[in-house]
Amino acid sequence: MTLTLDFETKPITPADLFPEPVGCALKVGGRRARYYAWGHPTGNNRDENVAREIIQRHVHDADRVVMFNAGFDVGVGRRWGVEIPWAKAEDVQVMAFLADPYATGRSLKSFTATVLGDPPDERDDLHAWIRANIPEAKRRTKRLGEFYSRVPADVVEPYAKDDVDKTFGLFEHWLRGTAGRAYVREMAVLPILERMHLDGLPIDADSLARDIETWRASLQLAERWLCRRLGTKELGTPRQIMDAMERADIITEWIETAKGNRSLAYENLAALAAEGKCDARFAQVYGYHTVLSHCVHVFAEAWLASGAVFRPQWNGTLQERGGAVTGRLSSTPNVQNIITGPPTFRVPRAWCQIPKLRWYVKAPPGHRIVGHDVSQQELRILAHFVGEPLRTWYREDPKLDLHQRVSDRIREITHLDAPRWQVKQVNLAKIYKQGIAATARKLGCSYEEAQTLSHAHRVAVPGVVRWEKKLAARVLFETAGGRSYHHDPVRPYKSGNTQIQGSAADQLKDIMIAAQPQLIELGGSLRISAHDELAAVVPARYALSASADMGRAIVNTGWPHEGAMFDVPMRAEGYIKERWDQ
Repeated sequence: MTLTLDFETKPITPADLFPEPVGCALKVGGRRARYYAWGHPTGNNRDENVAREIIQRHVHDADRVVMFNAGFDVGVGRRWGVEIPWAKAEDVQVMAFLADPYATGRSLKSFTATVLGDPPDERDDLHAWIRANIPEAKRRTKRLGEFYSRVPADVVEPYAKDDVDKTFGLFEHWLRGTAGRAYVREMAVLPILERMHLDGLPIDADSLARDIETWRASLQLAERWLCRRLGTKELGTPRQIMDAMERADIITEWIETAKGNRSLAYENLAALAAEGKCDARFAQVYGYHTVLSHCVHVFAEAWLASGAVFRPQWNGTLQERGGAVTGRLSSTPNVQNIITGPPTFRVPRAWCQIPKLRWYVKAPPGHRIVGHDVSQQELRILAHFVGEPLRTWYREDPKLDLHQRVSDRIREITHLDAPRWQVKQVNLAKIYKQGIAATARKLGCSYEEAQTLSHAHRVAVPGVVRWEKKLAARVLFETAGGRSYHHDPVRPYKSGNTQIQGSAADQLKDIMIAAQPQLIELGGSLRISAHDELAAVVPARYALSASADMGRAIVNTGWPHEGAMFDVPMRAEGYIKERWDQ
């Protein structure tokens, strides 16, 4: 028996991702949906305890429980006292991502309108009632879901029942896709992401509370300096800053974004400063202010507000609340963007240096942070898809320095002296699908010189060009983990990057699925995912065993291991620390 379920809750807050439910819509098989309500201001039809018993009984009797956002509904149910086993869970939101990663709307209503041709009439009626009856919602067009719990149950009921009808309709539409390994993988990683959220990142709150005051003071000094140089009372918006820079003769030329707008990115200002087209000191102070502000406002303040444990919200797929089109893991706040090697800026000595935020993630007493990187993950995945000669190089030498090998080959075949650091930029350009102009800026050379180096790279490693042409000729292409993509309608030239990054996402999820049961058995669990890195917190006495398990999970995804995802060897680089950055 298939049960489709959807909770209506009080507003979601950053501190409470699984809020208290006020009602639940249920649909048993293809029968008519019902809405059990107990927490609305009026119109409730069930006592809360009775509703809980009914819902738990339906879950117990069901073979599978279909939800649009299982990570949310399972968490809400557990908090309320209804256990929805992950073994029974089906997530239509995951199905939607696998069916079309590029869909512009990612809500349930968007998918039912485009896939099933079912307009969101019930939602529109509910929103009209909210705007007409709740004063603070009168002028709102977004986030009206925050008010659902304040609406009479009989007004919410048509909308809630329609939600489970739509969810069930999409589930039936995409049902065949649930048998694939891609869907099985995404569902297997959801309980791990839930556990990562609940366990959280252990924070050294005392040290952070002490040091953040110094950072705030330096941030204020930098902002005053910038305002004086710009001739403004406050920094204002990016557009206002750029206009002020032109008025103050700080800049004479701009590097444009992909959309043709002026770029205020520090690396672009620094590149212009090197050419004498931007005030070098302004670029340094502006870069310092940007990075320090990000450290303080995005991370440090959120960590302090959470106390000793910070619980980021993890996304395994692209969805309404966030995520990546490639399937790479993401979080809110974005733990992936914590600076690992803080840059050094030329600013007054009295100002603090950019903090190493990872230092403030500290294992509890008697525990250690055990982490592993997938060594050269993107380069090895590139070799998997390109084939020869890269595949043979890695098989012959699993510890291969690919940048140096390509540099040597360019010199051997074309007689062009291309140092390793230059070749590294070209190798990365192939992965990120970076144009010649951007590569020239990275190398600090002319467009013609970058073009010559790029041509030498194509001659030395011809498999890259073959892979790019073959990929471009396909209507659909797959990641190494079996997820299908069509070409991005806006940026089709990014397909190579999508295939590599998507395969990296598949690999990391397979590693998590393999490692987490071993870590739990040792009394630990995964806590962090940052690009090609995974980190767990485990009792100190089991740290070596945990490290071995994580390393083995990484290596087993590569050649020559049975069931490997890639036909090149994969290597792991691990660490055991008291602090994440030590």
